[in-house]
Amino acid sequence: MLSQTEIDIEQAKIILASAIEEKKRRMKENGISYYRPQRIEDGYNDQEGFHKSTKRIRACFGGNRSGKTVPGACESVWYATGTHPYKNIPTPNFGRVCCTDFTNGIEKVILPEIKKWMPKNMIAHYSVESRTMTLKNESTIEFMSYDQDVEKFESASRHWIWFDEEPPENIFKACRMRIIDTKGDIWFTLTPLKGMSWIYSQIYEQANIDPNIAVWIFDTLKNPYIDEEEVEQIKRGLSDEEIEARIGGKFVQMSGLIYKEYNQDIHNIDRFTIPEHWPKICAIDPHPRLPTIILYMTVVPLQFLVQEATKHNIKLPEIQYGDVYIIYDEIYPSDPLLINETAELMRAHEKGEYISYRLIDNSAQTPDPIIGTTIRQEFEKYGIRTLLPDKDIANRILRIRERLKTNSLLFFKDLINTLWEIRHYAWDDYKIGKDYKDPKEKPRKKRDHAMDCLGYMVVSNPQYNPPRVYRPERKTINKMTGY
Repeated sequence: MLSQTEIDIEQAKIILASAIEEKKRRMKENGISYYRPQRIEDGYNDQEGFHKSTKRIRACFGGNRSGKTVPGACESVWYATGTHPYKNIPTPNFGRVCCTDFTNGIEKVILPEIKKWMPKNMIAHYSVESRTMTLKNESTIEFMSYDQDVEKFESASRHWIWFDEEPPENIFKACRMRIIDTKGDIWFTLTPLKGMSWIYSQIYEQANIDPNIAVWIFDTLKNPYIDEEEVEQIKRGLSDEEIEARIGGKFVQMSGLIYKEYNQDIHNIDRFTIPEHWPKICAIDPHPRLPTIILYMTVVPLQFLVQEATKHNIKLPEIQYGDVYIIYDEIYPSDPLLINETAELMRAHEKGEYISYRLIDNSAQTPDPIIGTTIRQEFEKYGIRTLLPDKDIANRILRIRERLKTNSLLFFKDLINTLWEIRHYAWDDYKIGKDYKDPKEKPRKKRDHAMDCLGYMVVSNPQYNPPRVYRPERKTINKMTGY
């Protein structure tokens, strides 16, 4: 026979089990009421900050199982039901959820996640044919897939759009047009597995520039609901780059970044006035139908650079030895210019300074089939004399990488276009079907003009020669006067 204490314990277990079952039932009926966003103050990923932000475009870049999909789904539920805890969202409103495909994306992941958090008494019906959920407040959520034609995304206006995983750029642009008249919102939740693609330059890099964009990085290790063993399982068989993306949620150039040695915290320095006696050179990458890009570089012994940096309170990296190359100016027009206009622009940038020599791409030596002259000759006509650089692109890349490793190649940090190029300069990979072959030993020819100019100058091996005063030889006639 059980004692009263044992009876009380058994009854407590029954009550607890009943309470747990009741909570599960309530969560199943109204999951969103039990959602508590993770907070950065607690050492977790900043789900709360994502929800509180009023930016028009928000992006959570996170590793696998980092907790990025949950805030995306809960944000959708809050918007559709008009119950957002941090914002006043009018209803009815019309939303759109976009994912990789219908079978593995929408049906297996996104739709169950929406239903998990959506109050069951709010759902009027779900149409399998149109893949649209209609709520009792007359809000709708349509579900679309990236394998649909882009024309399908160019339908009526939407108040909000959620992209789960990275969409093709043309689909994003089509969707963005759908929220213009409603002044709607867009949010992304994705693992950056495509490397430094369009979303890196147009969303991630613009977060500190465009006032309408905000970005969060979610780390798998900061998800309190995932253990170390599961993280280790995710890591198995992955490269270092894939681990950075799949665990850390970081953008990594999967297709082979060329200048991996470049680090903006090391190689970028504050601008200062270049002393006149430091040699300066220039490189030109001309194009008849595209803007002509020009880069300027100066050469300075390490001790002189340290003196100048100390004078201007500029922090330098640890540089090993020898002359240091500094890229100090760029000409990067948005539109093509005539050669005389380019020459005039160069003189405006140079401000009468002496340029030791100028290099120009070897293509400038090819005669025009109509007028018979070369681009190089045209530049010379307007006072810009040039030399032809080394054609060996592999040698140029090798020399730049060597200088980056020794920190003897620096950049003024306000050279926006040049620094963009060096961060994105990658090898040209190719594939047949789904099987990747070995990467070509050739850079991808896309917005690489400043990198060409950089290679021309570095491989030309400019050196610092101290200025000398010319003293002509002469005989002294009068020892008193010296003449």
